[in-house]
Amino acid sequence: MNLALRMRWTSDDVTLVDLDTINPYFRSADARARLVAAGIRVIAPSTAGTNVDVPAVPADVMSVFDGTGPAVLDIGGEDMGARVVSSFRERLKGPDVAVLMVVNCNRPYTSDAPGIAAMATELSAAAGLRIDGFVDNTNLLGDSDAQGLLDSLPVLREAGRIAGIPVAFASAAREHLPEGWVDALPDGTPLLTLDRLLRYPYEDDSNDG
Repeated sequence: MNLALRMRWTSDDVTLVDLDTINPYFRSADARARLVAAGIRVIAPSTAGTNVDVPAVPADVMSVFDGTGPAVLDIGGEDMGARVVSSFRERLKGPDVAVLMVVNCNRPYTSDAPGIAAMATELSAAAGLRIDGFVDNTNLLGDSDAQGLLDSLPVLREAGRIAGIPVAFASAAREHLPEGWVDALPDGTPLLTLDRLLRYPYEDDSNDG
């Protein structure tokens, strides 16, 4: 969602597609309303915003390939999501397409370089698409800090050496970043600063954890 909002700075025609059939994130009407208000077209499963957990691919997803502006497609982190996107992989092989794998080094299967490289190989095979870059999104939710992100970069770069995939950029919540870290980390790695747009059901407006 933050990536789509950033793209909106330079394009009047931005689409965000939720293809995560396992954990669709548009269960929040507030998040959808915020994106629509920002001029972003949202394509999400028909069950998003409900209590129904039936995997479903949005019927109008193919329309993004006929648009003139950029689109962000979230396929989730499971091989099932990768297999879903493989059904239109030929439309995703153009020179203007980037396939990115978002990595949190604090998760069990992506906590070390060999594990990350293996996961990349698995997802790439399931999707039938080459992964063009890693996004370092290492975090511990409310317990995140900038040092954790910095410590993860060497791990991700080693994974990239193994898999032949560069680190495209890092991303982190604004409240966990030192002042002055806006568009890049101290070593020059590009940075996407994230604003909190979704909350878990057990959170209320007074809890930013």
